[in-house]
Amino acid sequence: GRGTLRSDLLGLISAVASADFDFGRVKPLRKSALADEADDALIWDQVYNAVTESTPPPRPVASSIQQTPWLRNTSSFANSSEHRKYVDDVLKEELGPMYVGLRNFHETYFGDVADLETASEAFFKQCQEGSNPLFDEG
Repeated sequence: GRGTLRSDLLGLISAVASADFDFGRVKPLRKSALADEADDALIWDQVYNAVTESTPPPRPVASSIQQTPWLRNTSSFANSSEHRKYVDDVLKEELGPMYVGLRNFHETYFGDVADLETASEAFFKQCQEGSNPLFDEG
């Protein structure tokens, strides 16, 4: 999808209501959700697959200017207040949707990593060592 999960789900609902919807797109989601031993991570993967398949890509906007296309990205901005108001929109274009506060994210994606806490602490200490540390009093 290209927006929030809520907007992507609303798009999926609209697509399902259309006469030409291919129900094969949501079959893996239905199968995962109705499994005897449901796997939450797999269900959410299937939700993502269902909404991204049913969300059409944005339509290109025809330009009336017949010149070299102008591409925006954060590297094109000078450090001036004049351009700062546009940075948020450009970052959203570059990074795509970002989700905050996902329940059980850490446990779901990192829960099976053995000794993650110990390894991450050791790695962080290495980042603070040497004559030119990667992390310093921050």
